[in-house]
Amino acid sequence: MKPILYFLVIACCILSPLCAFAEQIAHHGVTADANAAANECISCHDGSLSHIVAFCRVLCDFSTPHSILKRYPPPGKQREYASAATVASKGIKLQNGLVTCISCHNLRNPAKNHLVVDNTDSKLCMICHIKK
Repeated sequence: MKPILYFLVIACCILSPLCAFAEQIAHHGVTADANAAANECISCHDGSLSHIVAFCRVLCDFSTPHSILKRYPPPGKQREYASAATVASKGIKLQNGLVTCISCHNLRNPAKNHLVVDNTDSKLCMICHIKK
């Protein structure tokens, strides 16, 4: 880990009351919080330590179809999405009512992409998106 990034992670943990709830796990050669906020994921997935995440290729564009840091369910589209309680019961984590990286990705899952559930036949997608 780069020294400055290491310093920032330590400082964040010392200053953050949420640090006590962090679950530190090994993640591709670094230690990461399994319940990290999106900005923590992006701090490595910006190309500095890991591959660039799809939505963050150009100025961290959060407006892509599968964007993060958006309210769940989207305002005015509640009938098109499963309820927050339903998605939570199936392992989807919302942080303060927002879709974040850990909504779909579970760092404890060693499989490629670390998905919360297998996405064969769009199973992961269909937890939230209701077929009409």
